[in-house]
Amino acid sequence: MIKRAILWLFLVSIIAFLPANASIEFETNYQIIYQIGPRGSAQVTQNISLTNKFSNIYAREYQLIINGIEIKNIKAWDQQGNILKEAKREQDQVKIKLNFNQEVVGKNKTLTFHLSYLIPQFAVKKGRVWELTLPQINNLSEIDSLQLVIKAPIAFGELSYASIKPKNRNRKGEYQILEYQKSDLKRQPLILAFGTFQIFDFSLRFYLQNTQPETITKLIPIPPDTPYQSVVLSYINPRPQRIKLDQDFNWLAEYQLQANEEKVVVVQGQAKVFSEPENFALVDLLRQQNRRSYLQSQPFWEVDHPLIKKLSQQLDDIEQIYQLVINQLDYDYQNIASARRKGAVRAYQTKLGVCTEFSDLFIALARAAGIPSRELQGFAFTGDQKIISLAANNDVLHSWPEYWDQNRKIWVPVDPTWAKTTGGMDFLKQFDLGHLVFVIHGQSSVYPPPPGAYRSGINQKNVEVKFAKKLLSLPQVKFEADLVFQKNQPAILIKNKSLAPVYQISVQLKEGKDEKAQTKIIDYLPPLGEKTIDISPPGLLSRVFGRPKYHLQIKEQQWQFNYPKPKLNLIRLFGKLLRK
Repeated sequence: MIKRAILWLFLVSIIAFLPANASIEFETNYQIIYQIGPRGSAQVTQNISLTNKFSNIYAREYQLIINGIEIKNIKAWDQQGNILKEAKREQDQVKIKLNFNQEVVGKNKTLTFHLSYLIPQFAVKKGRVWELTLPQINNLSEIDSLQLVIKAPIAFGELSYASIKPKNRNRKGEYQILEYQKSDLKRQPLILAFGTFQIFDFSLRFYLQNTQPETITKLIPIPPDTPYQSVVLSYINPRPQRIKLDQDFNWLAEYQLQANEEKVVVVQGQAKVFSEPENFALVDLLRQQNRRSYLQSQPFWEVDHPLIKKLSQQLDDIEQIYQLVINQLDYDYQNIASARRKGAVRAYQTKLGVCTEFSDLFIALARAAGIPSRELQGFAFTGDQKIISLAANNDVLHSWPEYWDQNRKIWVPVDPTWAKTTGGMDFLKQFDLGHLVFVIHGQSSVYPPPPGAYRSGINQKNVEVKFAKKLLSLPQVKFEADLVFQKNQPAILIKNKSLAPVYQISVQLKEGKDEKAQTKIIDYLPPLGEKTIDISPPGLLSRVFGRPKYHLQIKEQQWQFNYPKPKLNLIRLFGKLLRK
């Protein structure tokens, strides 16, 4: 007797699965193609084949449900024409019925048919990045084979992040093509982001107060350059005395506060963020660092604690440390803004924490295992509505660690917190474009405090970050130079007067007109930063009877400095001459 089968196909946003009895009676093969339009729509085509496993079975009808997304222009066909019987929307579901035109009977006989529809808003543009999310596949084991093809416009930019690495990547015409097989699609969302870089505009407010009876110096952190981000300031008021670099390469703006003085400092700027290192001048400087301090114990990073030591001895590499943190800790949504920092040991013991606990445990374990590591604090873009709603009226920042990759000789950021809250997305082997660094904690686990910590009262929002509409042009680099004396020794003080950092500054310096110029290199000056270059004083006779001059050139700018004449003390002068 020949049996007619009615097959149900349930789509959870994008991908189909068959019930168990259908997989017993038919071999199921799927090819699902997403062709993304220039404005983010997706034309979806499903090519499906059903092969009979028995001689007395054939498929007559096919029914499917699509949940949670808007679809349009539904079409279905086989070799003989249209097979779409009904498409009905009920609340957030679309129920589709297909009636086949042909009865394919016989063991190993195959029925092939096709379904297509349009998803109007599939890819979402976030700043400079196009992002699309394909939910995980349910009942993947019930499908015999699956090929998933995503065609994204080349105009979207390069693939900057993929939660699951594609099996194959190539280009054809105006599209970049990503392919996945059934074995590639794990039980986690497939998230893809396209774009060369992301741009964030930031606005920060700092409340400074001096309650002392004498003048004090205050330092506040400005979002710095890192290998993965480039920063340009557009506004800073009032201007600081200077911006310094600390050992972690933080930018620290220096202010003098008189007795009982208060200041409000406003800093605005833009950060260009990359998923891979782009600032190679800074990469080279970081490679010259002494990294022993990044192995030391600090408050909240209890490297020498017996528990941390014991755990680190059981871990072979950074991936095991990353997985231990994710598996051990749950995210504490109840105390996002009010939780006190626990540190690595208490985080492990309580199995609960926010981003600082995920970072602290990772850093302590990595340092104990001999892997230099440190903490980054700043802003991270998230789709988690619980965090978004809290951050709307509070300065809720994010914390994530990075470790030193000895093979690549670079610092590598990771985010175990986001891996946990997104259900296991990979933030170890690749990084996204949604993390903006405000401060780097390496030499210290607590200093400098990040923007948002400098406030005059509670429930104030002093940190604003948003996607930038356009890229700021780089300001013209200008320098100032002066002849100064440090402990009675001459030096040239060079100041960066622009609001952008500069690297590898070539300084041409010579004494007098006929002397050969010496070339000195200043590796790095932050915005409004300064650096002194030691010089040799001219001879005593030249200082007394001549007028020594120094000529300085940086790019097109030139300066000439007259060395000051000494105050003559004839007795002392003749004494020096007689001794010579």
